[in-house]
Amino acid sequence: MRSTRYVLRMGYDNVDYGVYPGQVDHLRRIPRRWLDISLALGVFAFILGGGLLRAADSAFEQPLDVLAVALLAVSCAALYFRNRAPLMVCCVTACCSIVYYGVPYPGIVASIPTLLALYVLAAKGRRWTAIALGLLFCIAMLLVSKVGVLFGLIDGPDQLNTDPALILAGWTAAFCIAGETTRQRRAQLHAANERAREAERSRDEAAQRMINEERIRIARELHDALTHAISIINVQASVGLHLASKQPERMAEHLTAVKDASKEAMRELRATLEVLRDNTSNPLNESVASLARLDELLLGAERAGLAVRLEVIGKADQLPEKVDQVAYRILQESLTNVAKHAARSNTHVRMRYTPDQLQLEVDNENGRPERTEQGSTNRLGIRGMRERADSVGGIVSTEATPNGGFRVRASLPISSSGIPVSAGAPDRV
Repeated sequence: MRSTRYVLRMGYDNVDYGVYPGQVDHLRRIPRRWLDISLALGVFAFILGGGLLRAADSAFEQPLDVLAVALLAVSCAALYFRNRAPLMVCCVTACCSIVYYGVPYPGIVASIPTLLALYVLAAKGRRWTAIALGLLFCIAMLLVSKVGVLFGLIDGPDQLNTDPALILAGWTAAFCIAGETTRQRRAQLHAANERAREAERSRDEAAQRMINEERIRIARELHDALTHAISIINVQASVGLHLASKQPERMAEHLTAVKDASKEAMRELRATLEVLRDNTSNPLNESVASLARLDELLLGAERAGLAVRLEVIGKADQLPEKVDQVAYRILQESLTNVAKHAARSNTHVRMRYTPDQLQLEVDNENGRPERTEQGSTNRLGIRGMRERADSVGGIVSTEATPNGGFRVRASLPISSSGIPVSAGAPDRV
């Protein structure tokens, strides 16, 4: 079973000390300053005990006195500030150690505070500074002992002979390497945490983007499913009310158109709701939106009072399925806008097939969509047409015509390499 490790905050850095869940809460209750004080006291007790044991075993070295204890105390007390001022701590502990060994007092373990300071300095990213100070420290320790004894400036035997000097140099290198290793591991942990946070942000953004895209898609489908039919119903009901008292015999014709339009709206709405309830279904209204139903679309527009003329130039045996749906929806929305804003006007629908494009144009007379305060035709229907065209790599443009009408143009790519195709395109030439 794999254990979970935590990063315990010590001093001013996040360091992985291999602390496990059972220990984290207990250690976090301890204030940081008490942990630093405990470290300084622990190191002081250890090196003082080592010095006393070394002095008891040797008759040649100077016993510990007040100066020795003071040097050890200052060196260990400096460790309390190791995270705030590591370079200064290195200098203080190194000076104390050099004086300590230069007297000479017993116990090579007195260099531990300096080694710890070098470790912290390297762990904080100042690798070359730690290496340089460590090298100077080892050279100074060796020179103080050798030169002092050589010229009789230091009483007592040569405490720091060649072998202990090499040992000290090895420990200095080991602590510098350990500090650099810790720094690299911290950097790796930080990078891993950043990658995890970035991945989480990316997942959240992707999920939100999918939600927004789905919301827009549903709104667009509901708009397409209902607006066209409701526009026809509105036109037919208005005409029916107008003819009710003058030509009641024509009421049946308009009521039939209202019935057909409402039936079509119910069918498209049902198809949309079925997809929303069952995510295993086909995409929204695939079976409803197709140029194979273009005749029904034009018939509904004519029942709404439009005089529609269809012109098809060229021929496409098969259209990409998505392009087929988008083309149908663009024509549907264009005719809906004509029915709403230019009822009973002449409307020209042109479809041109080229080897790589399907070009659509819907041109009507005497009526154009209402404009917003900014003077643009930025309505939901036109925006939806542009979004649909953009989803297949096409474009939609709109413009007013000189005769007071409105024109919608769309260019849709029909390259079907690797794309499902639909055989529902009109077969007129």
